[in-house]
Amino acid sequence: SLEQLIAVHHLKTSALLEAVVESVGICAQVSAQTQQKLFDFARHLGLAYQMLDDYGDVYAAKIWGKKHSSDVSNEKFTFVQFYPKETLKNLISDEFNKALAAILPLENTLYLIHLVKQIEQRLKEGETS
Repeated sequence: SLEQLIAVHHLKTSALLEAVVESVGICAQVSAQTQQKLFDFARHLGLAYQMLDDYGDVYAAKIWGKKHSSDVSNEKFTFVQFYPKETLKNLISDEFNKALAAILPLENTLYLIHLVKQIEQRLKEGETS
């Protein structure tokens, strides 16, 4: 199901990013509020990244240098199976925006914002395919 797919990606990519920001937050001794914002950032960025990867597998494989539909040929469930192309693009953008919104109130986030924008650029590159 879609819920299972989202849960798997949260347990995979999002959890990895969450561990990184939690570790940095602990070392920097940030407040619980700041830690939560970083956690939210990581959660949304992880899901956006996985959705983008699924999108690219089908719609931007040539541009990104991926084997076209490798996930489908490996019988993996992906977001492409649940959403039409334009809807998925909008959902990916929404997740990137949620990631950015989580960290905008924080100081010294230029690197994180740049990181999100770089990854988000892949979606724009895929639009030309």
